[in-house]
Order: sequence, then C-alpha cells, then structure tokens
Amino acid sequence: MTRARAFRVRLAALIAGVFVAGGAALLGVQYLLTRQLFQDRIGSIEGVCVSDVGEASLGACTQPSDAQLGFSDGTTVLSVSIAQTAQLSREVLSGLLGWSVVVLFAFAALAVAAAWWLAKRSLDPLYDALTRQDRFIAGASHELRTPLTTTRTLLEIPLAQGRVPEDLEPAVRGALAANERSERVIAALLTLARVRHEDDAGRVGRGDGAGRVRGEDGPVELDLGAVVASALAEREPAAAARALRVAPPPGPAAVAAADPELVAIAVGNLIDNAIRHNVDGGEVAVDVGSDERRAWVEVANTGADLSSADLSMLAEPFHRGDDSRLAGEGLGLGLSLVETIARSQGGSLTLTARDGGGLRARLALHTP
Repeated sequence: MTRARAFRVRLAALIAGVFVAGGAALLGVQYLLTRQLFQDRIGSIEGVCVSDVGEASLGACTQPSDAQLGFSDGTTVLSVSIAQTAQLSREVLSGLLGWSVVVLFAFAALAVAAAWWLAKRSLDPLYDALTRQDRFIAGASHELRTPLTTTRTLLEIPLAQGRVPEDLEPAVRGALAANERSERVIAALLTLARVRHEDDAGRVGRGDGAGRVRGEDGPVELDLGAVVASALAEREPAAAARALRVAPPPGPAAVAAADPELVAIAVGNLIDNAIRHNVDGGEVAVDVGSDERRAWVEVANTGADLSSADLSMLAEPFHRGDDSRLAGEGLGLGLSLVETIARSQGGSLTLTARDGGGLRARLALHTP
C-alpha cells in the first residue's frame, strides 16, 4: 500500500469511526430512554383500579379477594393488564434493540462510503500539489547541477595549475567549499524527492548493485549487520579524524525486508550524523537486533544534553540545532531523509536522548 493510499485509509477510518460512534451513542440513548419511559408508565399504574362507575384512583382500592379475581361486574383488578403491558414493553424493547443493530450496521456502511469519498475529495488536491512540488524540486535540482558542476570545474582547474594569485586563493577555496555544499544539498533534495515519488507510485525492478532486485514480489531480504559494517568502514577516516571510539554491533545478525539502496543511505546518514554531531574523543555505538516483527539498527553518540523540544525538531528538513547543541557543517537533511526512507519502507525512526548526553536513533524495519 502506498503512503498516499495508507493515509487516505486512516483518514477515512477516522471519519467513519466518529460517525459510527455518534450513531451508536444516539441509538443507545434512544433505547435507554424508551425503556425508562415504559418502566415509569408501568409503575404508575400499579395499584390503580377501575371501579364499577368507571373512575380511576391511585392506591384507593382495596386488595382483591379470591372471589373478585373472576372479573365480576364489581371492582376489576388490573394485575393482568399490568402483566400484559410489561410483556408488551419487553417485546417492543427487544424489537427496538434488534432494529437498532440493523440500522447501526447500515449506518456504518454508509459512513464508511461517505468517509472514503470525503477523504478522496479532500486529499486528492493535496496529493496533486505535493506531486507538483516534488517534481519542481527534482527538476530544479537537475537544472542546478550542471552550472554548479561547471563552476566547480572552472575554479578547480586554475587552482590546480597554480594560476590563482596568492591573495585570491582563500576566496577561491571558499567558493569551492560553498559550491560543494550546494551540490550536496541538491543531491539530498533529489534523493528526498525520488523516495517520496517512488513511495507514492510504488517501486518495482530496483537493483542493489549485487545482483539482487527488488521486484513486484516484494522487498529483498537484507542483512543489516552487513550494511552497518560497510557503512562503518567507509566512515572510518572521518571518525578517526575526531578521535571517536566506534563500537561495532555486538548482537547477532538481523535480517530486514527492505530496499537495499535506500537502507544503505539511511544507515549511512545515521552514522554520519553520529560522527558529525559528536564531541572530539567521544563515542559512537552501533547495535542491530530483531524480534518477530521488526529488525532495527540503533546508532548512539555522545554529545550535549537534548531536550524534548530538540528531539521533536531533529527530523525537520534543514534543522541543525543551535550553536550550543547540534549546529555543525551538516545540511540538516540527514535525519529527515532517514525518516522519509523509513516511512517508505513501512518502518519508523525513533529519536531519544542518550543518558549522559547525546542522541540515540533507531531505524526499525519489517522482518521477512
């Protein structure tokens, strides 16, 4: 099920649930009121007798004798009438309860149909707008890549040939650094747009570079321990440059059912984030595990204490924290991209504060 359809199903279920709950409450109140009215009326006629002159009174009649139970022309006792009325009320209430259940089921079917129509009518324009936004981001990113690549080449060639004056060299290197940062932002935006587009449209026939293909039959069985080991090996120089102690995953292998390429990007971003937003000489701890339903990769790093407000903002695009906590040279797209990938795979990203300072991020995915 695509992300758009899943959201539509949840919204329709919520709307239908509210309608059905309201209808059930209304029918329940109606049933209780009807029952109470019957009981009140039956109670009010107990002890009422009709005299031979046709006048009714409450509690004014004497108790009937055995001879009077034969319904003579004299005083008539209403005990039989009361019993009949009570029986009638029970039959009416039973029928009312049965028909209430039938009406509730019919109402529920109509509520589901109406909720589905309302959800479609409400969300379709939003989906169209988001699709156009993603297409614009992808198109703009593609258009910007060429001039940025050209600019980088024009700056690198004279710098490599030594033709840049010494007083201008810092400015040229600064321009190259800014250009590189722009290229990284564009690459991240392209990945975000691609993941969202493929999540909504459904992904088929994707390869992972190792002969495995994610086709229509479902995701690939993926060893998360191997993905983590590869990501750590690639980032070993960056961790060593900051004298970070990296603890490899100690647990057994965990197998997930997911897209290998996207999971590799997500795990790499988690480790990049742990290295970048750390303290010199700190620690990066990586763990993998699984249960019957989920397999996960958890990356923890030392660092500043994080509040609940910090945690709620970390996965927002372009958020890098304030100067005293998480600000750094990152783009602010890493955790946002991880969360988008997790959702596209039916998984989740959970961020919690680490005891003693720092962040603990867990990427959870479905097991095969």
